[in-house]
Amino acid sequence: MYLLKEEVIKELKGKYREDYFAKEVGISKTYISLIFNRRRECPKRVAFCIAKTIDNNAEIDDYFERV
Repeated sequence: MYLLKEEVIKELKGKYREDYFAKEVGISKTYISLIFNRRRECPKRVAFCIAKTIDNNAEIDDYFERV
């Protein structure tokens, strides 16, 4: 399971809207909100999709920490 890094959250909230990720990844806005507020861990496949939505050359470890 993975948690979004705190420094990444601030960067992403300034650049993107949560509903953008919900649409691109194919999950609910509520689930994205919980991930962005570090109240919910996400599985590797969701972390991978979010990382690739941000940057196509990114790795999961660039944006997430393993729990």
